[in-house]
Amino acid sequence: MTQKNSLATMSVIGWLIAAGLVICGLLYRTYSISLPSPGLNFSRQLGVVFLAAEVAFVLLALHKGVKFREIYADLDRNIRIALIAFLCVFWWSAFFTSPNTFGSMALTLRWIVHLAFGAAIYGSLSVVPRESVSRLIAPVIAALFALSLLTAWHFLSASEGISMGDSPFGWGVAIPGFISGRLFGAFCGAVLAFMLGETWLASNEKRASAWHYLAIILLAGMAIWSGTRAAVFGIICALPIAALFSRTRPNLIFMIGTSACLFVAYMLATSLLPFGDPYFLLFEAKDVSSGNAAMGGRVNLWSSMASLWLEHPLFGAGEGASIWLAPAGVFPHLQPHNAILQFLLSWGLVGTIPALYLLVRAIWHAHQAVLVRPDLMPVLAMLDALLAMAMLDGMLFFPRFIVLIFACIAILLAASRATRTEGGTNMLASPTGIEHSAVGSAAVPGPLRVGR
Repeated sequence: MTQKNSLATMSVIGWLIAAGLVICGLLYRTYSISLPSPGLNFSRQLGVVFLAAEVAFVLLALHKGVKFREIYADLDRNIRIALIAFLCVFWWSAFFTSPNTFGSMALTLRWIVHLAFGAAIYGSLSVVPRESVSRLIAPVIAALFALSLLTAWHFLSASEGISMGDSPFGWGVAIPGFISGRLFGAFCGAVLAFMLGETWLASNEKRASAWHYLAIILLAGMAIWSGTRAAVFGIICALPIAALFSRTRPNLIFMIGTSACLFVAYMLATSLLPFGDPYFLLFEAKDVSSGNAAMGGRVNLWSSMASLWLEHPLFGAGEGASIWLAPAGVFPHLQPHNAILQFLLSWGLVGTIPALYLLVRAIWHAHQAVLVRPDLMPVLAMLDALLAMAMLDGMLFFPRFIVLIFACIAILLAASRATRTEGGTNMLASPTGIEHSAVGSAAVPGPLRVGR
């Protein structure tokens, strides 16, 4: 029954994410950088659809008996202190400093929902069966396929030169449900990292099927088609780390098959360049003109955002400061395209220090889980791809990406807890955070509950 419940939980998470993608695709269809309705546009920026999905899962988890008080009590003292410190200060700048208090508070309070969502997943998974990971990702891939068909129809049905209000027309912002094509490509890249890890393991176990390789072609094709270099960067960073922690090596069949799939994906993507728009190219000639150009203008953006943070170093300027306080001549981005700068600008040093402590602790324990559960390497690959991309874009700003990040972390932490329980490990963590199982010599991640 426990395994059955865990399988059902993973299915629910996957279908909620899939539903969010499709609903956003149908609800937010535009050919410009903003929607004609201010209210609808703000709901897209806020990520209302995915926030609703998170709330729905939290309510379901509470109904099924998950108790946040017990989860909190099981945290070690340092984590509890950091969590309390963060919750006490992360909203100050939004309330006292931001020129748009309502908008900034709305963006800020989303973190309560995200934290509750992650805790709800962790509390709902008493075990993490090997087959459950496919329950998580299959609906998401199906939704992305549906979204690709919707995007094709949306592009082909557009009138030439169409514009909406004062916002300029652009194919790069016309992908249904996504604010930009780069975010679409990043999402596909994160799921591709998962599928590469899954196919890697399946090939080693001689169970890889044509569906694995077809999914790689679809996901890689969409990531390349969108011209998202961050997706390539994320995967390049993620797979070696996932391989290191899972202690697995790819076999020749996987390497040949994957290489062929990526070649096919590249050829298909480049042959379907939308109306010759260079936005969708992975590289243009101008990208080598300077370091800033190679980084898509990020160097200048980061410099201006760092200067803005230095004006409010302790408590920041509130979520959304990069929109409302952008210096003259700087395009008002929703976020500064770097997670660390985003935290500093939003919460200042006082809020960023406990937030990073919590995040780093969670990420470290999530990685340790794969030491004894190498079958969860695909989950780690997706997590690391997202974290790498967060250094270049808003993976820790937009709810659809935070849902993936928090789900990956919660799944891996739940698997670590289940492994300790089944293995009968010593509940006192070693200084390195690695324990040894009482029933074997495999290294087991140290628990979150230590030093109480």
